[in-house]
Amino acid sequence: MKLHQLSLLGLLMGASCCTAADLYRVSGVVVDSRTNQPMAKAHVRMLDAHGVVAASLVTGAGGQFAFDLPEGKYDLTAGTRDLQQHYGKNTAGGYGTGIVAGPGQDTSNILFRWSTPGAISGKIVDQDGEPVRYAKIELLRSTVLFGKRQTAHIEWAHTNDLGEYRFAPIGMGSYYFAVTAWPWYSGQAAQGSGYGELNAAYATEYYPGTTDPARAELLAFAPGEEARADFTLTRVAGENLTVAPNIAPGQQCTVRVTPEGISGSKSYQEQTVVTPGARADTPGAVIQAVFRSLPPGRYTASATCQGNGSRTSASKAIQVNGVDTTVDLATRPEPVVSASVSLKHPAARPHGTLLFRLGNGNGDYLVSSPHPDGSYGPSDVPPGRYEPEFDSPDGYYPSEIHVTGADYRDGFIDMQEGETITIQMVASDELGHVMGYAVRDAKPVGGAIVVLAPREPSALHPPLAYQSDSDGSFDFPHTPAGDYLLYGTTDLNLVYTDPAAYGPLLAGAKAIRVETKGEYKETVTIQDAAHAGR
Repeated sequence: MKLHQLSLLGLLMGASCCTAADLYRVSGVVVDSRTNQPMAKAHVRMLDAHGVVAASLVTGAGGQFAFDLPEGKYDLTAGTRDLQQHYGKNTAGGYGTGIVAGPGQDTSNILFRWSTPGAISGKIVDQDGEPVRYAKIELLRSTVLFGKRQTAHIEWAHTNDLGEYRFAPIGMGSYYFAVTAWPWYSGQAAQGSGYGELNAAYATEYYPGTTDPARAELLAFAPGEEARADFTLTRVAGENLTVAPNIAPGQQCTVRVTPEGISGSKSYQEQTVVTPGARADTPGAVIQAVFRSLPPGRYTASATCQGNGSRTSASKAIQVNGVDTTVDLATRPEPVVSASVSLKHPAARPHGTLLFRLGNGNGDYLVSSPHPDGSYGPSDVPPGRYEPEFDSPDGYYPSEIHVTGADYRDGFIDMQEGETITIQMVASDELGHVMGYAVRDAKPVGGAIVVLAPREPSALHPPLAYQSDSDGSFDFPHTPAGDYLLYGTTDLNLVYTDPAAYGPLLAGAKAIRVETKGEYKETVTIQDAAHAGR
C-alpha cells in the first residue's frame, strides 16, 4: 500500500450488487513467526479501501481463515482482540501489503506471519551493586518512516524496590534506552537528614552502558524475544539549576529542563515546574524555578508563559557540570505565522479544502483551515523547526514556497521567538499518473518497496514510495510532472531519502518523464537488498 500518500486504486465494489459468482476467495493461515505453528483464536479482519471491516472471523486450532469477497483491494489484519498487525507490514514502519481480490488473482494460499510481542526487562544497580529504586527508563524506537531514519519516544518505566523494570508487550524492532535516577538521600527530600550529599545524582546512562548519548547503541529485538538490558549507575555531583524567566503582568509560566536526546530526538526525561502563584504584577518581573541535583550533561532550559491573551517563551542550551548555576531567560512573544496558498492555474479548482500544515519531520503537524479569503492565520506557533505543507484531496503539490521573516532552508523553517513570519505557497495541478507492476523473474512481487525518485531531488519534490500489493501492483496517482528514476527493492527499511542508502539501486532504475495529465504503465524489476546495484 502507499507509503507517501493514500491511494484509492481498486475501490471496493458494493457487496449488495454482487452474486455468488462475483465473489472471490481470500484464504490462508495465521502462524506464529517465531515457532511457525498455526495461531488459534486469532482475530482476522478484511478492511475495505475506506478502512471499514468487510469481513472478520476467529481462527480455529489450525489457524486457517477464508473469506468470499467482491472484487477489490483489501487490508488484511490479524492478531489478538486488542493487538492487530497488518499483512506484509514491517512493524518498524510502512503500511503493509494490500490484498487484491479479483479475476486471475491467487489469494487462496496467504501465509500471515504474526510477529509475536515480547518483553524487555532488566535490573538497575549503583556502583556498589545496590538496587536503584524509582529509576526512570525511557524506551525509544529507531524506525524508517517516509524514507527517513527517525528516533521516537515509545514509553517509560520505573524500577521497583529491587531495582527491576519491564517493558511488555513490545513489538520487534530496534530500541534505545536512557536511564535517569537519584540516590534516595539526594535533593530536597534529604534536607536536614545529615547525610550531606544533598546534590548527589546518578549520571544518565544509555544502552549498552555509556553516559554519552552520541555513543548509545540500539538493542535489536526479535519477535517474541525476552530481551534483557541491565545498567550500573555511577554517583556524580549534581547541580542545583535555577531558571529565571522574565514575564509580563498577569502571566504564568511553565518552566522545563530537557536533557539532550538520542540521535537528535526530544528527550521525554524532562523536568517541569509550573511556577506557583507566578502572576507578575509589574512588567519584567522575574520568576525562579529551581531544579535540584541535575546530573552532568547538555540540557535545554525553556519557559512558556501565557496570560492576558498573550504567549511568550524563551529557551537556552546549557551545560550542567556540578556547579550551581542560574540561567536567565528573556521571554519574547512566540512566532506569529501567516500563510497563503494560491493556485498556479486558478481556473482548475481543487475538490475540497486545502489544509495548511506545519510538520516537524516526525509525523506530527499543526493544521490550519483557511479563512474565507483563502489565507491562514495569523497564529502563534511554538518556536521550533517546521516544514510548510498543505494537504489536498486532488494531490496538488507546492511548486513554490516563499518565506519571509525567518530562516528557510532545505524545506524547513526555523521559527524563533519574536519573529513575524509570512509563508506564500503556490499549489500546482501539473500532475501525471504512474502505475504498474513490481516483478522479479517475470513474476509479480507483493510487499516490495517501489520508489519514484525525482532525478533532481529537492525539498519541494521528495521521493514517492509504495509498498506493492499482493498482485505486485503499485500506484502513484498524483505525480508532479518532471523527470524520475523508478526502482524497487525488498528492503523495507530503505532510507530512500538518503543518496548513500539508495545509490546502489540506481544501476537498475528506469528513467521516466512524467507530463501533465500523462498516464504511464510501467514494470519495475525488484532488486534484492543484499545485491542491489551488483
